[in-house]
Amino acid sequence: MPIHVNRTSSDNKDIIAIVGMAGCFPGAKSVNELWEMVTTVPTCGLLADIDKFDANFFNINAQDAVNMDPQQRLLLEKSVQALDDTGIDPRREKGKIGVFIATEYSKYKELIPQNNIDLATKLTIDINYMPGSSAAMISYLLNLTGPAFSTGRTPTNLCEVIFEHHSKNFLVSSLVLVI
Repeated sequence: MPIHVNRTSSDNKDIIAIVGMAGCFPGAKSVNELWEMVTTVPTCGLLADIDKFDANFFNINAQDAVNMDPQQRLLLEKSVQALDDTGIDPRREKGKIGVFIATEYSKYKELIPQNNIDLATKLTIDINYMPGSSAAMISYLLNLTGPAFSTGRTPTNLCEVIFEHHSKNFLVSSLVLVI
């Protein structure tokens, strides 16, 4: 759906530009593949390679990665791809990059066996599945130093939030993964 902006000022400070995208979708492994198949609507789709995750790339312990919310694993991978697509290197970017993440509750935690795990692992799992932890986790692991926001759904006032927090760049993601 196109977004229409009523501009009353010639000041360019309120311009938002989408400069990079990444994603994977049922039947499409990239935004370009999605664009090509957008005219056909499958009744249901499955993401390919959802069980694959390079924990070493993110310096995450292998067991922590197994217990991690698959939504967070996917968000991490797609965040790196989106940043690559923009050509923005967070290590060289002058200014802060903010993170805005919208996800739904994940029931995957219910599939993790809770018996015979130590308290530290249980607490790590609980923190990883807290609704609001995604933006902070991505900011930390990707060394993004702008404001970090997590929400249960994409708010209609996202542009206002971006303007209010004065970051030059924001990584904006939304994900609903049903497992």
